[in-house]
Amino acid sequence: MEKLSAIGKEVYDLKGCSGCHKIAGIGGDLGPDLSNEGNIVSHDMEWHKRHFREPQSVVSGSTMPAFDLPGPESDALSAYMISLKSAELPKDIERNIKMAHERLDEARHGIDEIKKKGFNVDHIEVKYAQGWTHLETINNMIYTHNLTGVYQETEAAI
Repeated sequence: MEKLSAIGKEVYDLKGCSGCHKIAGIGGDLGPDLSNEGNIVSHDMEWHKRHFREPQSVVSGSTMPAFDLPGPESDALSAYMISLKSAELPKDIERNIKMAHERLDEARHGIDEIKKKGFNVDHIEVKYAQGWTHLETINNMIYTHNLTGVYQETEAAI
């Protein structure tokens, strides 16, 4: 599995995944931080392969484009994702989860107020870290396994 994971790292680099995703502090902020992706038990090889083919089929509201990777590349990239594990999550993770949900609720409330004024905001995107995304994408990111990077950004903004 280690060799397959190393090939997956090459696929990650060649496909430009770091343009949107961050690993160990390196990369973009449009997609979730993948530093802890391997800690997510439900994200097995099959989950990742399906996610690469049809992102919205496994993550509602995902803005990630579909990638039609050949089988060996999909296997390798999936193995790499599973290998990404962080030894320790922040000690104040529960407070961070609560803070993330509060901010998301504030954004939803603001959008609801705009809708009441008659504006069509069904496809509105919100500022998230250094990029823009949909609220449901942010909602899907607020899980313990993705919070390390999210809260470094949130804490810096406070």
